[in-house]
Amino acid sequence: MSSPAAPRMAATVIIAAPKGPQDFEVFMVKRAQKSGFMAGAHVFPGGVLDAADDVDSWQELYGPRTLPGDFAFRLASIREAFEESGVLLLEDSARSALLQGDEKRIWRKRVHDDATQFKNLCAELESLPAVFSLKAWSHWVTPTAEPRRYDTRFYVAWTPELPEAHHDEEETVDSTWSSPRSSLDSFEEGTMFLPPPTWYTLRELAAFTDWKGLDEAIRRISPTQPFFSSAGGNLVLALPGDALHDTDPGESEEHRNRIVILPNKRYGFEYNLEGGS
Repeated sequence: MSSPAAPRMAATVIIAAPKGPQDFEVFMVKRAQKSGFMAGAHVFPGGVLDAADDVDSWQELYGPRTLPGDFAFRLASIREAFEESGVLLLEDSARSALLQGDEKRIWRKRVHDDATQFKNLCAELESLPAVFSLKAWSHWVTPTAEPRRYDTRFYVAWTPELPEAHHDEEETVDSTWSSPRSSLDSFEEGTMFLPPPTWYTLRELAAFTDWKGLDEAIRRISPTQPFFSSAGGNLVLALPGDALHDTDPGESEEHRNRIVILPNKRYGFEYNLEGGS
């Protein structure tokens, strides 16, 4: 039996902006049907890491500041967000606003074609990627049964005003700003396809009404690698702690922490680890 394919390192960013005093929206893009992974799905902007994202390539520009241990993932999420949405998350947001119109489209194409150009863009705008302002949210690893696998860090970036954002019309063919609850409703109605990690993340986000709650949320970041199994006639994505998980099962055969793929292609979530029943 062949060993599972090694996952590619990737990062994604949940760009969130206020909508009125008690709500917020997040930006999502729809992957092209030609995509080799999750074709047609609505996801948060993101992509695989590039050698140009390495901390050694950027340390001098940040000076004496100690950069986060996950710097490459944070940098990649910001770079990919710019490529896929046009939103440029810089430490000086006023400098980001200088990039408009045709000039922005040209730079998005340059960065898409050559990741090293992102550093040149930041130098021209005289500001640096806002890696310190990102909030680490989660860490998902594609199940070993999948032929194409990713080891992906999720981050949240808050923008005080709704930024101009638009899909790239290459890798992504549509985009939307909507509240987490609205996106979940669209999935239930069948007008939007969400991969399980995106659906799970939106469920988490829907529990909050503003940035303060998101920012103060205590997150314990550890790899979440689902395991395909079955229960009650349904396909199950067993999460760590579930009795059906292959490498991190619960202590009891009744323990459940799983995403259930229902016959209508919607998802359900079962969790009882705290109660154990």
